[in-house]
Amino acid sequence: MTPPVDIDALATPLKKVKEPDPVIALGTPTSTPEPPEPLARPANVTVTDTLDKLTIRLDPALLKQARGAYLTELAAIGARMTWSGWVSDAIEAAVARVENAYNNSEPVRGYGVNVVPKGRMQR
Repeated sequence: MTPPVDIDALATPLKKVKEPDPVIALGTPTSTPEPPEPLARPANVTVTDTLDKLTIRLDPALLKQARGAYLTELAAIGARMTWSGWVSDAIEAAVARVENAYNNSEPVRGYGVNVVPKGRMQR
């Protein structure tokens, strides 16, 4: 069981500071900062300089639930994963589900941009 975490605190937007940062204002840092830990990367993504962008429209309620699920998991397991990485993992799981259910567990064929029809598909 994980300790209770204030998820609302994680979801609170940060306020912009109106005065200059004193360290930046002085021009020289007082110490060498520690490099940040690397963020988690989806297993199927290799280290490259580029990633493709995906823009989708979601039902507002589903999007709110997804953000809540991300923040809940972030708080519960302390994962250092980005929102994009979390969504990428969900897409990867959906691809694996389709491959197992409809493609004899073989990888499905990949397609480039402008191939998937826009809007709802007619039956």
